[in-house]
Amino acid sequence: MSKLVKCPHCSSLTAEENLRCIYCGELLDISVGPLSFLSNTWGGLLIAAIALAIVVSFLVWLL
Repeated sequence: MSKLVKCPHCSSLTAEENLRCIYCGELLDISVGPLSFLSNTWGGLLIAAIALAIVVSFLVWLL
């Protein structure tokens, strides 16, 4: 039997295999890989945006 996880949005219990709540569609607070924090938190999105800006500025500098 699969482990149940509580949805952070609607507090319904959902199977751990699901990445989203089956009732409201909200992302569940479970890690699916080493970089999963990048898409689940605002801080992760900020880190990804800064990294993208650095890569783009480096490519522009090369041209």
